[in-house]
Amino acid sequence: MSTKLGAIQTTPEDIGRLTARIVAEPVGDPIIFCAGDTVTYGQLADTVENLVGRPMRREQWSVSYLTAELANNPSDAMRKYRAVFAEGRGVAWKKEHTYNAVHGIHTSTITQWAQQNL
Repeated sequence: MSTKLGAIQTTPEDIGRLTARIVAEPVGDPIIFCAGDTVTYGQLADTVENLVGRPMRREQWSVSYLTAELANNPSDAMRKYRAVFAEGRGVAWKKEHTYNAVHGIHTSTITQWAQQNL
C-alpha cells in the first residue's frame, strides 16, 4: 500500500461518545461528520514499530494488484475497502470541519489507541 494513502482511525469508543452527545444535543444538519486521527499507512507502521520495539514487514501493493485481488473474490469486504481507498475514492472530509473539532471534543490518536491495545 502506498504510504501516501491515509487511514482515518476513529475508535468505537469515540464513535459511541460522539453519537451520544449528538443525540443528546440535536443539531440542525441531518448529516454530521466526525473523525479521529488521520495518518498514512507509513505513519501507522512507524507507530507500531515504536511501540513494539522492532521493525514491521512492509509491503507496497499497487492499485492494479488490489483490483485483481478484488476481482478474484468480489464479495470480500476487506478487498473492496483496500481497492476503493487505493484508488482514491474513499470517504474523507476535513477534520477541522467535523462535529468533534468544531465542538473541541478530543478523540483518540492512533498512538493512544495502540498503546492501550497492543
